[in-house]
Amino acid sequence: MKYFAQVYKNPEEIYDIKFELMDKNENDEQSDSLPKEIKELHKNIEKTCNVIKNLTYTSDAVKEKYFKKLLSLSQVAFVSEKLNALEIATNSLEVLQEEILLVEGKRIKNMYMVKLGVSAFIYLAISWVTYFLLRLIGYSPNEYLIYVTVWSGAMIGTWISFGARKFNITLEDLSSIEEDKMNIIIRLPYIGLCSLIFLLFLNSGIFNLTIGNSSIKDTLENNFEMQILLGVLAGLLESKLGIKIYEKANNIIEEVR
Repeated sequence: MKYFAQVYKNPEEIYDIKFELMDKNENDEQSDSLPKEIKELHKNIEKTCNVIKNLTYTSDAVKEKYFKKLLSLSQVAFVSEKLNALEIATNSLEVLQEEILLVEGKRIKNMYMVKLGVSAFIYLAISWVTYFLLRLIGYSPNEYLIYVTVWSGAMIGTWISFGARKFNITLEDLSSIEEDKMNIIIRLPYIGLCSLIFLLFLNSGIFNLTIGNSSIKDTLENNFEMQILLGVLAGLLESKLGIKIYEKANNIIEEVR
């Protein structure tokens, strides 16, 4: 049974499918509401189309290959009058999604990890180069060394966090690998600054972090390993740390009121 008059490639937008509904008088069985399974398949096709359109680190030729397969199964599902057309199209969509995830998932995850790792190293290196340059020109910023160390740990922790959080990649991750949609160039400084604010909160007693029976604040000042560990923990927490800092600051303001 035909559900759409035409299903074709949108000439006005790249990697987009146009679905034209049939006129009511053309098919009396066509109602204002399409069957549930048709709506679900149409929704999944549109989602897959958006994923293909937004694939990163993937060539246009490969995207075009995926898109042609998607367009073909869409036409089979909604325009063809062959028996079992809907079932065939649904199965074909599942196979296509698995193919995209299998081939592109590995590439996108690994490329993102490389880019994140290189960017983290650059931000880490800039902080240490700045510190040593200040020492070379006669300035003694030893009291700020802890901030450089914590920042460095945060860069390392952020990279490790991604590998742990994204152990399994979903189809939706291929078009937007980070749920918060934050770009790497913004993400790393954001987490680095959160780690420094976290350090300030610990030093001021607003936050309290204990390991075993001792407070980390008591051993933090002259303990390089503990400073790195604090930064790594901040990096592992990523955006969650920013949320906690915001909530704590908000509670402080509420108490002042």
